[in-house]
Amino acid sequence: MVLGSGKPGWYRRQSVRAKALMGVGTALGVLGMGLLTAGPALADPGNTYIGGGSDTTQSIIDAFATTTGGLVASYDAVDPVNGTVHDMVNAFQNSGTTETLQSFLRPNGSGDGLTALRYSHATNLAALTPYGGGTSAQMPAAGSIAFARSSSGPGSNQSNTGQYVYIPFAYDDVAVSTGPATLITNASDFTFTDLSNMYKSCSQVTENGVTYWPFQPGVTQPAGTTRIDLYIPQAGSGSRNFWLSTLTGSTTPAACVFDTEQQGPNVGHSLEENHGQIDTDDPNAIFPFSVGQWLFQQAHAGTSTDVRAGAVLNAINTAATPPGGTSISPFGNPPTDTTMNTTTFPIFRELYNVFITSQVTGASADPNLVRMFVGSTSALCQASGIIRSFGFVSLASSTQAPDPCGSTATSLMAFANG
Repeated sequence: MVLGSGKPGWYRRQSVRAKALMGVGTALGVLGMGLLTAGPALADPGNTYIGGGSDTTQSIIDAFATTTGGLVASYDAVDPVNGTVHDMVNAFQNSGTTETLQSFLRPNGSGDGLTALRYSHATNLAALTPYGGGTSAQMPAAGSIAFARSSSGPGSNQSNTGQYVYIPFAYDDVAVSTGPATLITNASDFTFTDLSNMYKSCSQVTENGVTYWPFQPGVTQPAGTTRIDLYIPQAGSGSRNFWLSTLTGSTTPAACVFDTEQQGPNVGHSLEENHGQIDTDDPNAIFPFSVGQWLFQQAHAGTSTDVRAGAVLNAINTAATPPGGTSISPFGNPPTDTTMNTTTFPIFRELYNVFITSQVTGASADPNLVRMFVGSTSALCQASGIIRSFGFVSLASSTQAPDPCGSTATSLMAFANG
C-alpha cells in the first residue's frame, strides 16, 4: 500500500545498489574497497540493523551495507523503484534465528530519519510528532530502527548527556547551483556575506554592477534590479537545516526563501534535495547542492542516477569568508574531484550516522555496531574508497576536519531526554 503522494516524473531517482568489487572476509571486516559502479535499481533490502534518512549519504551507506554480510540495511529517502515519497516500508528484520516484519513510513531526509530513530527507542512517544504527515501507527515500532543517516549535526539539540550520538564519517561541501539558462549571471561572485544577507534578511546584494532582489510574494520588485529566487530543499532535509543555520543562524526560512517552485512548469512542487530540476525550471533560481552528490551524479551522467538536470555549481567569492572560514581559489564549472570537497571551501560540513548513545558507547554497546561505525579503525572509516567513489572524502583521511572519524565525543551527543 502506498501512502502519501508521489513526485512528478522528473523527481524520480532510481537507487543505486552498488556492488563491492572486492570480497568480504567476515561479516564485519572489509578486506578491500574498490571503486563502485552504478547498477540498475533494485527493491529495498533485507536487514539486521535498519537505517534511513538523508538523501545525501544514502548511496554511500547503501554501498557500505553490501560489505557487512547482511547486517546493515539502508533504506533510501525516496522509493528506489517508483519514486514515491513517504510510502510504507515493509522490512524483515533478522534477530538471531527469527525474522520480524517491520512496517513504517519511509523517512525522507535527515530530520525524518532522526524522528524514526527516536520513535524506535523513545519512552515518551507522546512528546514526538510523526514525520511525513503520517500517523503514530505508521511510525517505526520499538527497536526497529538502529541508526539514522544525517547530513547535519546535533545543532541546538546538543547535550553532553544526550541519548543519541552523531558519529561523523565523511565531509562534504555545499555550493550554490544554477541552471543552464540562468539569469543569475554573477552567482560565482556572491560572497558568503552576500548569501547570508539574502537568505537571512531578504536584502538586495550587488555584484559586478548587478543588483539582485530576493523575490517575495506581494512585494513590488524595485526598478533596476534582477529577481533572484532563493530555494531550499524539502522540510525534514538535513541539507536544508545545515544551509539555513550556516547562513542565518536559524532553521526557520525568511519570507523570501522557498521549498516549493515559485515559477516554471512545476509551480508548487516540493523541492527534493540534490535534484537540479528547479534550476532549469526557474532561470532566477539558486539552490544549495551537495558537492559530493553533484560529483557522484556527474560520474554517472546519462543514467537514472543523474538528476542534476543541467544544474552547475558556483564558486563562493572568498574575498569575504564566514567567521573561522578559510579561502580557496574559485573552482570552475563543472567542478572536479581535485577542485572540490575540501575542508578549505567556505561552506563545509561533516556527514553522520546517528545512533542510540548506549548502543555504541560503554559497557552495553553492541560490538557489531562498534566495529562497523565507531572509531577511526571502524569498517566505515576505513572504507575511504567507497566514500570517495560517491564524491565525498573520508574523515579518516583528513587532518583538517573538526572531528575524528568515528568519534563519539560528548559534543556530538544530543537529546538528553530522549
